[in-house]
Amino acid sequence: RGVTSGGGYYGSDAFAQQDSNRDGVLSSGEFRGSLSAFHDTDINRDGVVTREEFSRQGNAGGATEGYRVVDLDGDGYISLGEWRHDRRSFDELDRNNDGRLSRTELEWYQSYPQSRKSQTIQAILDAILIGTGDR
Repeated sequence: RGVTSGGGYYGSDAFAQQDSNRDGVLSSGEFRGSLSAFHDTDINRDGVVTREEFSRQGNAGGATEGYRVVDLDGDGYISLGEWRHDRRSFDELDRNNDGRLSRTELEWYQSYPQSRKSQTIQAILDAILIGTGDR
């Protein structure tokens, strides 16, 4: 249910990092975020979060708790004013140069080849996308 088409997990994505027993779904105990965020993400209310549900909820309506912590105005994007880190890291993540970071842009960086990632930016994104925020 939660594996890639090749049968393996993406090593750097937030879903796989949380799926500690590798059963392809997230239980409330594995989900990194508040219980409220877990219930928001569990679209079909079956008590587990599938990769599809996790991916669908990647924007303003069901972002992880960490993303909500950083998105202070709740508009579904992280503006430069909400970003607590340097401008260079913001600009590196802002793929479409619109002056705001979408969850899609942050997740894109997660899938970027490890050898080309900044460890500092990766640590920031782990905190945001896995659900702890970066504050």
